[in-house]
Amino acid sequence: MKLNKRCLTYYANCDSPVDRQGYLRKKGEVHTSYQRRWFVLKGNLLFYFEAQGDREPLGVVVLEGCMVELCDAASTDFAFALRFEGAGSRTYTLAAGDQDELKAWVRALTTANHGYMRTLASELEQQYLLLVGLEGADPTLLEDQGPAVKLERTRKVNGFLLFVTLPPSPSLLPSASCHNLRNGLLPISSAAGGDEAADSSGPEAQPNFLRLHQQYGAAVCQLREQWK
Repeated sequence: MKLNKRCLTYYANCDSPVDRQGYLRKKGEVHTSYQRRWFVLKGNLLFYFEAQGDREPLGVVVLEGCMVELCDAASTDFAFALRFEGAGSRTYTLAAGDQDELKAWVRALTTANHGYMRTLASELEQQYLLLVGLEGADPTLLEDQGPAVKLERTRKVNGFLLFVTLPPSPSLLPSASCHNLRNGLLPISSAAGGDEAADSSGPEAQPNFLRLHQQYGAAVCQLREQWK
């Protein structure tokens, strides 16, 4: 994989959010002794520097397809490894300062990839369907009945069956209030009113994505507050 060094250096030092940073001991590839390095995790990129405050990273690890594994305690305390599939792939062996740091780094690195985000998005989608009363619905039935949410089965990631939200038909976009969503109701176009809905025009009949996003987002936030 070819990476632009200048772009990576800029991204490592810019004001974008840092998911985690701190000192870890890194096992050398040639010399197998551990060396103290400053690590910065941003998204799915793990940068490491010789010391905190350095501008140019010594290297970067792209965490896509990475497996985080705990090492044998006999080798060194609080050690873990970043392993990649494929012949000739390098394994990075790191060690934290204590048990709490080890847990925090393993948790952060395990979730720093697009596969985890896809799984999380799928789970949130199922929670949303549960809130609006469509939990466990058959995607083919949803397509026939015409609600705002359509689902398509895709491949499995980490043992989870994923779904992808398809763009809703303009004539089937809901105009439900937050009160209806809070009570688990989602309007579905009836057979009698289907033609009228399709013939309707204007901003209220066809709300844009931003308005729907704000409407459903507010409803989900209110329900979360009620369930706390």
